Amino acid sequence: RAALRRRRGADGYDVVDAAPRAFEDCVSVEVILEGGFDYCVVPISLQRLESEPRQGILAVHSVKPVFVQRQSSSWRQVACALCCTVQHRGRSWSHHFNPAIRYWHFFEPGGCCFMVENGSPDAIAIQADGSESIGCSSSRGEMGAVVKVPAFSRRMVMALTFSLDLGWASANIQPQKVPLDMVPAADPAASDNVHMPIPLASAWAALAPRAPSIRNQDEDEHDLAEAIRLSLTPAPAPAVSERPKSGKEQLEKRTKDLFELYRSQGVAPHEAAQRAAAQARRETAG
Repeated sequence: RAALRRRRGADGYDVVDAAPRAFEDCVSVEVILEGGFDYCVVPISLQRLESEPRQGILAVHSVKPVFVQRQSSSWRQVACALCCTVQHRGRSWSHHFNPAIRYWHFFEPGGCCFMVENGSPDAIAIQADGSESIGCSSSRGEMGAVVKVPAFSRRMVMALTFSLDLGWASANIQPQKVPLDMVPAADPAASDNVHMPIPLASAWAALAPRAPSIRNQDEDEHDLAEAIRLSLTPAPAPAVSERPKSGKEQLEKRTKDLFELYRSQGVAPHEAAQRAAAQARRETAG
């Protein structure tokens, strides 16, 4: 997986988008980034965490000049990126007796992740049982765990990764709130680990973003054209002398109008382009 984050304040980030874990040789994410911000790409691998470090190649492609710099990472950054990605793309539900406790599941082609958010003023204990999963490896090395989630924090409890050795696999993590005295006395994953707890009220979500840089009209029109190109269904480019069909002209005009409408409402460019293209196609088909 690769998580793309936008800087907030001194050391905080928002997750803009993420490529889900998969078994392909290359995972990628394509987004339109607003100007005036610093962005960070975090590669994440959850298989065989106890073995030697994984190695890979990270490539950044851009239609405009960008400055790319390699920076040292930390387990806190990886844990934050993973938790924010699950929150950004997963589904959640509240504990039936305590709505301040939320469970998060994120299923993806390479496996699934289970995270817990504790918005209560008291520490809680969560048991995660993945024993019914088939053909999976666990980020904890075993298919079950009882962990402590401190007050006002979130924690990646367990992540399962599908095995390449089997023709098929299934992931299933069952959570249960249990008494605190069931938590083991020693918790090696409490620090310097992808499972370390992350405070909810941290710089990763609380600080206001910096104002974007001032952009001229040509830059806006260029980004709009690129957004429409990325969002529309790919089709062979017409010849230079061939005039586009009237239906396609109407589709692109409606897409542009909806894009401007969503942007005026504060929607991010890549999301505005996707929503505009989808709605324009529905209206044209109707």
